[in-house]
Amino acid sequence: MVTTEADFTPMQALLERIPGVAYLGAGGSVDAGWWVSLDIDVDHPLAWQVVQQLSHVLNFLAREEDWPTILTPIAPTTIGGPKTSLSWAIDVGPDYPPAECARQLQAVLPDPVEDEIEWQKRDAANDDSDEL
Repeated sequence: MVTTEADFTPMQALLERIPGVAYLGAGGSVDAGWWVSLDIDVDHPLAWQVVQQLSHVLNFLAREEDWPTILTPIAPTTIGGPKTSLSWAIDVGPDYPPAECARQLQAVLPDPVEDEIEWQKRDAANDDSDEL
């Protein structure tokens, strides 16, 4: 099944609500695997928390839950540094529709996902648990 631009709407809508994230595009098919590309504003105060949360969910929690996802950095050049030359890709294996991926991702990210205070609370909770 070919994945149309409309199929990516739930994923795009979720990613655009995450602080500091801009949706860049998507492609592929549910049968062969698909991807979304995003930019994370390195100057945003929550940039590294966002990278850490997405990486944790898409690379590690995904393995426990058997989700075929991975978050990877994309740097076609180093000219201009990370502000202009670094983006991120979420690569997804076959038979995992974008809407399902968005639903499961939203379920484990801070709630509501656009609330920067919730991201800060989650980061603070992680700091507290490190002290135990």
